Amino acid sequence: CIQCPNYCGFCTNSQKCQTCYNGYELNEEDGLCYKICDLGFELSADNPNECLEICGDGMRLSRAPYCDDGNIEDGDGCDSTCHTESGYVCSGGSIDSKDFCETVPKMYFS
Repeated sequence: CIQCPNYCGFCTNSQKCQTCYNGYELNEEDGLCYKICDLGFELSADNPNECLEICGDGMRLSRAPYCDDGNIEDGDGCDSTCHTESGYVCSGGSIDSKDFCETVPKMYFS
């Protein structure tokens, strides 16, 4: 009995897949199966079977504190890792639109 690599539907040896489970695609170069990511997501560099939201593409699919203002620059309210920066509030982001970030007014009490 051959032990196939993860997510293989069928393999001819323990190193290479011939077919993959639903939701996975065969990489012809290494013969392994990788997760198919939905629009706005990409495979993690650390785990090729985990999809992460693309940061900086101007599409927000996750909830706060995640934000996506269409770039990966710090200091504009949404940082280079797509998290809301201190002193800002970001809103309006969706699959169709980027977030807009603005500073939170400071409250002064006398």
